[in-house]
Amino acid sequence: MIELDIAANARLLPGVLRPKGKVVIYGTGGAEAALPAYFCLVNSINLQFFLVYELDNRERSEAVTAITTMLESNWLMHNVAATFPLERIVEAHEAVESGRIVGNVVLQIAQP
Repeated sequence: MIELDIAANARLLPGVLRPKGKVVIYGTGGAEAALPAYFCLVNSINLQFFLVYELDNRERSEAVTAITTMLESNWLMHNVAATFPLERIVEAHEAVESGRIVGNVVLQIAQP
């Protein structure tokens, strides 16, 4: 399982993980998270914290290749609610904040 906000979602872990499951955590909305410690202990849950910014070039290339392979084989699904060019970043933020768009929003950054 990949977790984007462990502080908000830790309480949900018992409902979505199997014994010996793994949670890769690379985001949190708060400084602290209340973990279901007993559930994690008796089910041997692995919590791994991860910062994408610490990947070296080789690791980044391997990650991009692995993710691309998973997307192409439909093993990993993405849910993009809307895409905006970078020039419309204000509109993108306003759409999310107003609730007009719910889900992932992608900003396209032009390549030089």
